[in-house]
Amino acid sequence: MTLKNGNYELLRFPMKMMNITQGNNGQFSHQGVNALDIAGKDAGISPTFAPCKMVIKRKEGYGQGNAVFAESVDKVMFADGTVDYAKFMFLHDNYTGDFAVGRVFQQWEEFGDEGTAGYATG
Repeated sequence: MTLKNGNYELLRFPMKMMNITQGNNGQFSHQGVNALDIAGKDAGISPTFAPCKMVIKRKEGYGQGNAVFAESVDKVMFADGTVDYAKFMFLHDNYTGDFAVGRVFQQWEEFGDEGTAGYATG
């Protein structure tokens, strides 16, 4: 179900459960950056979901953590009440074969899973 309020979508968290394994200024790769590493339930491979209707803009290979860059198709509301377009970077998914540039995912559509590609430490 898409969460909408007027002319913008309400962002959803991209997993059913949040287990932070490394936060901002973490011990390994997050020095000086605004990034979170998140694991799902029980440290298994949990699915990830599109936080809003989004389009894939770019992707990189396994050595770069299978980075997938996406943007919201419509404006979204952020936690601080700001309404604007959102940009996302998802990392560490073990398989990104269906992430063709230009592909659109609907809000809460499953599009990947937590993984161990690149320099995953959790």
